[in-house]
Parts: sequence; C-alpha cells; structure tokens
Amino acid sequence: MIHLAEPRRMTSSELVKQHVRFDPRGDRLVYSRTVGPLLTLMTVDLSGGEEQKLFPDRNDFIEQHPAWSPDRRQFAYTISDGHRTGRVGVMKCDIGEDGSFSNFEFWFSGNQYTYASWSPDGKRAVLVTQNRRMAIADADGKNLKVLGPVEGIQGQPCWSPDGTTIAFSSSHLGNQDIFTIQPDGSALTRLTDSPRSDFRPVFSPTGEWIAFTSARTGNYEIFAMRSDGSEQHNLTNHEGLDDHAAWNETGTQMAFISTRDGGYDVYLADVQSQPDSRKVFKSR
Repeated sequence: MIHLAEPRRMTSSELVKQHVRFDPRGDRLVYSRTVGPLLTLMTVDLSGGEEQKLFPDRNDFIEQHPAWSPDRRQFAYTISDGHRTGRVGVMKCDIGEDGSFSNFEFWFSGNQYTYASWSPDGKRAVLVTQNRRMAIADADGKNLKVLGPVEGIQGQPCWSPDGTTIAFSSSHLGNQDIFTIQPDGSALTRLTDSPRSDFRPVFSPTGEWIAFTSARTGNYEIFAMRSDGSEQHNLTNHEGLDDHAAWNETGTQMAFISTRDGGYDVYLADVQSQPDSRKVFKSR
C-alpha cells in the first residue's frame, strides 16, 4: 500500500489549473492555467516562487496536456491557436540544451486531436481524436488508427513505463472506468468498476501503481491501485476537489490539483509505503 504525506501548496493564484506534470529536468512543474480568456501552460519551481508562462512569447488560445519525448528533446501539447486559424490539434517543438523551445509545428492536426504522448521507446504516439476515440500512430504521425473500444467516450491514455500497456478511461460499458490495453489492440482489461466515474490514470515510474481520479466517494479524490487493479485506495481523502495526479521520475513525489484551500492550486506530496491500508493521509 502507498499513501501521501501531508501535501505542500505550490501555487496560490487560485485560478483554474489542470494537467500538471513534472518537468523531466526535475526542477519544476508544468501545468495549464487560466490567464484571462486563455488556457496557458505555466511553470512553478519545486523550490517555490512565482508562476511563470512556459512560452512567454506565444499567444495561443488553449495550451494543455504537456508531454515530453523519451529523449527529452521534444515537447508536445494540445493547442488551439484561436483567432489566427481556429485550429485545434497537437503541437510539438524542439527543446534546446539550455531548455529553450523552438521549431513549433503541428504534430497532429485536422481532426481536433488532443492528449498525445510518445511511447517510452519514442517510436509511437497515443492520442485522443475529435470523436473521443483513442488512437495510436507512428511517431512521425503516420499510420494512425483507432485503438480500443469504439462505443462510449475514451480519454486520458497513459503508457506503462515498459511500453507494453496503455491505461485509459472509457464509458463503453456504461460508467467511466479505467481499462488497460496492449498497443496492438489486444488484452483489453477492466481495472475499475465503481458506481461513479474513475478517470485520468497515470502509471508510476516502475509500473507497479496507477494513480487516478475517482468520484466514488461523492467527491473527486486521488486514488491508487496496483497495475492489475488490486488494492484500490484513497490517497487524498479531503473535502476539497483533488484531481490531475502526476508522479515524479522516481515515484517518490506526487503533484496534483486541489481546491482544499479555496481555489484551484497545485500541491506536492511525498509518496510513502505503508503496510496498513487503514492509515492513509487524512486532512481536515
């Protein structure tokens, strides 16, 4: 069993935030935040400090779903360029040795693609299409095809660290639950079957655990389970909304978005092992 130590508040703007991720460099968090009418990628240092725009020189209408290539040389995110063309798709760009971004171009466009990410070996990509179907393609954008159920709504695909499995949420059996599937479309497996929605699965770096958001308690909470669906338990257990979990690269920390202090802010907590499943962190 794992649990979270008491979380530390990383931001205090109280503006709506989502899709938090650890920068692979290990020194900051990247997430989307409302900035006036825009949804903009922002960063905050793990050591604290003010929030900063990830791309201060761009003026896109929507920026969300940050993802890094396995070699850390490219960065991808969902974009709408709003007043310029109105296009929605997945943009990617190069990352320089100094951490700068350049050579912005569409990776997937023409069908409102979202939530794209590279496979761990960098050879393929998984993403979500306009009609909320999961799809898989070669990393160059070619050979795109639907992966998994074609009924219901699919979303938030996440590769296992070894690249053999993709976790995702789907409503094809009625309720939004979490499933896994192999990249060739085989071995579709249901992991959760709760009376309310389970979604946004993210594998731990070892692949042993999956963190996810669940509404099964009547409130959005961060839960965890083994990669086979066993040992499902609440990690946050708070009256506020807790959502958008992310692991650091060693699996020792978890970031998430919470309203526990009034607004939508980013929190950071240590991940700890504990044999007694009854002793999970509980904040009041």
